[in-house]
Parts: sequence; C-alpha cells; structure tokens
Amino acid sequence: MARRTLLSFAVLVAVLATAPFAMAQVSSYGKAVRLPRTPDVGKDVGVEQKLGETIPMLTEFYDHEGKAITLRDCIGGKPTILILAYYSCPKLCTEVLNGLVGEMRELSRSGYVAGRDYNVVTVSINPKESPPFARMKRQSYLNEYDQRAETEAGWWFLSANQGQGTNVKDAQAKITEIANAVGFKYEVDPSGKDFIHPSTIMILTPEGKISRYFHNLAPQDYTAKDIKFSMIEASNGKMGKLTDRMAILCFAYDEMSGKYTMVAMRAMGLLALPFPFLVGWIAYSAWKRSKVEKKIVRTDDGTGTDLKSLVRKAKH
Repeated sequence: MARRTLLSFAVLVAVLATAPFAMAQVSSYGKAVRLPRTPDVGKDVGVEQKLGETIPMLTEFYDHEGKAITLRDCIGGKPTILILAYYSCPKLCTEVLNGLVGEMRELSRSGYVAGRDYNVVTVSINPKESPPFARMKRQSYLNEYDQRAETEAGWWFLSANQGQGTNVKDAQAKITEIANAVGFKYEVDPSGKDFIHPSTIMILTPEGKISRYFHNLAPQDYTAKDIKFSMIEASNGKMGKLTDRMAILCFAYDEMSGKYTMVAMRAMGLLALPFPFLVGWIAYSAWKRSKVEKKIVRTDDGTGTDLKSLVRKAKH
C-alpha cells in the first residue's frame, strides 16, 4: 500500500514538473511566438503636423507605368489627398486605404469624383518597391472605387524606385524628402522587411500646401463629410456645391476629435444672415406703397377726397 502511494506521488511530481514545458510547446505551436521589441524601436514614430508648409512639388517619382512624374503634376491644381504607405504592407496600410476608398465612394454619391473634383496621391515609403508593385495596388483600388479604366487619372500610386538599375539610396532620399516635408515619422522594422509607421492622410491645397491631417482609420476616426469640408477649405471655397460651401460656415474643425463639428454660434449667425435683408425688404415695400397711395385732403365740409378729384372739379 505504501509502495503504491509512493509510486502515485512520483508520477504526480513528474507530471507537474513537465507541465510548463508542455504548455510552452502548445503555445509555440499554437501561434507564433512574439519576439520582444527593443524599447527604442518605434519610439519616434508619429506625425509632426506642418500645416501651411509646401511639399516638394518638383520631386520626381515614378507612376504605375514607370514614367517620371512630379508631385505638382499629380496634384494638377486640385485639392489633393496624400497618403504615405507601402504596397507590400501586411496590415495597416491596407486598412488605411480600405477605409479611404469607402469614404471616396461616399463622396462620389454626393457629387465629388476623384480626378474631376480632387486628386489622390499615394507614395510608397519602401525604396525597393517599383512600378509593378504600384500598378497592381492601383488596379485593385480603382476596381474597388468605381471600376474605372486603368488609363483614367485621379488616383496616383507612386514609387521612388523606377525598377532595375535604380540606386536604392537615391530612392530613399526622395522618400525622406517628402516624409520630412509632411512630418511623417517612420522606422524600418527590426526584420528589415517591414516599416513601423503612423496611419494618417493629408489634405493638400491646389498649390501643394498642407491644409489638414486626418489620423487613424476611416470611417471610425474621420468620414467623407470631414474629407469634403477639408477639401472645400483647401480650395478656398472654389470647390464644391453652393449648399456645401454654405454648410461649412456652420462647422469648425475640432483638433481634439479630428472631425468637423457644428458650432452653435456659427449656425445661429448663418440663420440670422437673411434677417437684415428681410427688414430692408419690408422697409422698401412700405416706402413703395406710400408712394402709390392716394393723398387724402380735408374739404370745408369735413369730408375727405383725393387731390386728383379736387383738381378735376376745379377745371370744370
């Protein structure tokens, strides 16, 4: 009896001793083991807003066909949405672009179409990505947006690398120039294959000045309405329908929420705008009526008659 008890106790001790190893095996095979991240990696990633600054308009990148093109050519004198991303990004860039294309479809339903009313420019931050990567990504999002032909302009996917023979250091210099200009701070992942970067889009004026930043993802953090209002502001009211230009008078950009919110005093002021015109119209109508009304005079017998009748009687 004592021997059996001793044997059971030994088995129990062995099981308990091997349990952590077994759990570790399940954990490592069940899902990928996360490597500890170096504390310094990613600490400087973020966005330094540089509102009012002009991006390097004459810097040349390459479009989806491998043709050299400047950022000024892509903006084309229209309000522009600028996105810094990279085409092989496994997660975040795709979520940024997916959210954006959904809001762009909403903009189209309200009458604002990419290429006609505004432009979109996506620039890869990966100096090794070349036009074939850009072309595949672009075609995917054009199909998602409105299934437009590949030859139709409006949404550019650019790379700093033209392809075989490109100096990667030269490509990186172009990317660094645009990233610094807009305050987009990113780092290379310790693996050397991916990038740690913020999720943001920027609104540019037709002259290439930075007008607005929208952070994180659409539609949770910004919507088609926010993009539309920001582009109307960026164009100094030259873009958009009259109703939208009037509506924006009631809204102000809230830096805390990153959205356009209605301001009560602005809304009341807008509603009060017609009031002086109404008062003026009433005064003018009263004056005009007084001019056409007959002037009444009193006769000796106390009865009233108009001046024209008295003149006619005097003639007879």
